[in-house]
Amino acid sequence: MKRLVLGSVAVALGLMGWISFHCRPVSAVEQSNASEADAKQPVKQSNASEADTEQPAAQEPIQVPEGDFAEITAFLDKLARQPAPTDPQEAVAFRKSQAAAMLSGADKLLSQKLSVAQADETFQWKFRGILFGLQSGDTSVRQELPQLAEELIARASENLGSATEDELPIVVQWAVMAVRIAGPAAVEKAQDLSAKLREKQKAGLSLQLEAVLLPVLSRSDTREELAQRLEKFFADAKTALSQESPEYETVQAVTSLLGQLEGLGFDEAAGRHYKEIGESLAKSSDEQLARLGRRLAGVGRRLSLVGNPLELVGKTVDGKDFDWSQYRGKVVLVDFFATWCAPCRAEVPNVKKNYDLYHDKGFDVVAISLDQDRQALESYLEETKLPWPVLHNEDPEASGPANPADYYGIVAIPTVMLVDKDGKVLTFDARGPQLGERLAQLLGPAEKADDSAASESPDSSPGEGGEE
Repeated sequence: MKRLVLGSVAVALGLMGWISFHCRPVSAVEQSNASEADAKQPVKQSNASEADTEQPAAQEPIQVPEGDFAEITAFLDKLARQPAPTDPQEAVAFRKSQAAAMLSGADKLLSQKLSVAQADETFQWKFRGILFGLQSGDTSVRQELPQLAEELIARASENLGSATEDELPIVVQWAVMAVRIAGPAAVEKAQDLSAKLREKQKAGLSLQLEAVLLPVLSRSDTREELAQRLEKFFADAKTALSQESPEYETVQAVTSLLGQLEGLGFDEAAGRHYKEIGESLAKSSDEQLARLGRRLAGVGRRLSLVGNPLELVGKTVDGKDFDWSQYRGKVVLVDFFATWCAPCRAEVPNVKKNYDLYHDKGFDVVAISLDQDRQALESYLEETKLPWPVLHNEDPEASGPANPADYYGIVAIPTVMLVDKDGKVLTFDARGPQLGERLAQLLGPAEKADDSAASESPDSSPGEGGEE
């Protein structure tokens, strides 16, 4: 099923993999993100494939001159700024030739003795060459990745001992990228680097590397071994985060791994760590960290809701106070949504259908809008005529249950909670066919079935979108 991850929170939690760091322009990390994102865009790949099928005009290989670092990078800079031909077929051929030249230039640079800054810029050219190749439909550039991973981890190992304080985060990022690209092949060297970082009293950077190692190790570890590794990681993380000004790298590492815990099958541990780490960060004098901490604590609160009471307060769109106690004795679907969320809108026919079938049996719906545009929300409600109440918080200072999206750490929508007659959360899995199945179990089969609306609802198979 499709879900949308809320942008700023997705970045904060590292849900898309890794976060660009410091303020460096177009880092190697960002280039890799871009290449992965490009690989997930079927329209672009399809267009490129069609262009290949049409046999684009041949493009003379672009020869990269010999020279020192400054000369080769100046050539590549000029090449990158060169516009592609207007003819689509010629543009595809040019991009492929451009990509090949960038990769060739990067290889020439990597054969030289480079400083950390020079090596990092060279890796950027390598990533850019892969990106340009993918954009042109040349999937063969993926073959560059194993060699790139070897070069990244080798350079990280070589430079770790001599890197300055400012260079260390860059060097560690190379190792992080190597693990992301090569997986198990880079684990042993990355573990050695992590141990050396601890010896250098660089706990934050060590944790950042371990955060990408643990999901890889999960493929070969037993569940007990992985659980022990995770507990040690989060124990160390909590110690590091208890400092007055925790390192950025520590926060990045912890939030990145927190976002993956559920996928690793540690739901209970995820809720506990979210809550404890969130509460620790919420005490920070740095308002940005404190805000992140409150949201993380909210995620932990939500993950522990199953089997426990849900608390809801607030005002409906028409300004009335919402009374959650009036819903005791009913089965209620609590739906966090936004009008701009396509998966949310796509699910509405399914919810309406089940509301019509089961409302007389004791089923109700309470929607909570995350919209910031009040007019867009009102227009949507006028259009859809939803028969259930919609809560909308317009007070930026609201906290606790009065701001349910923050209080329950909503980082992806739609998020739904099916609540029983006693006000306790039964499940978060109540979309598509699962909603009707759950209601039939709780309230008995509906007297009439109407599948017309269900056909408009997305199926329950995993689809595009984000995870929490």
